[in-house]
Amino acid sequence: MKRFRLIISATILCLVMLTAVACNSAVASITKAQSLAAQNATTVQCIAIVSDGDTVVYRYSKEIVVMSDSMSVTTAEATLDSSFELKENTKSEEMPLNRNALKSLNLTESVVTEVVSEQSSVSLKVLKENIGTVLGVDIGATSDAVVTVQLDGDRLNSISMTFTTATKSVEIQYVYSY
Repeated sequence: MKRFRLIISATILCLVMLTAVACNSAVASITKAQSLAAQNATTVQCIAIVSDGDTVVYRYSKEIVVMSDSMSVTTAEATLDSSFELKENTKSEEMPLNRNALKSLNLTESVVTEVVSEQSSVSLKVLKENIGTVLGVDIGATSDAVVTVQLDGDRLNSISMTFTTATKSVEIQYVYSY
């Protein structure tokens, strides 16, 4: 009986270790892909949508186009006005090249709790208390986030993140072109 318990305990420990190693490996490959994307992408689009039920109450988009020694940045922000219509303000500017502006979510092994890998995508779960760390700003999330990463080999195509706050649902997406 002792031998049986020892074997079961060892098996469970091995499974836990294998799961942890697989999680660390997937997150490490995503981190590497994010770094490569920041260095090689020619266009990055960021879109954030906040909805209250089926109604979009806020939309933010930012497109960065990398040129040889500068980058063109176009931002658009739309909010509901008093007539309950989304009114958009757009701003474009040319800036010195700053590849750090192409970075997206701060995904590390310490904030990811679950990893599901498929052929070209990886789904991650981030606990609600870690969403602020991933975004770099405290957002008051009331649900855990689901992050979906689309890869083509080592090349990052897109990252999307969805979660809810007390009254709104939030979706953030980064799309990379090379």
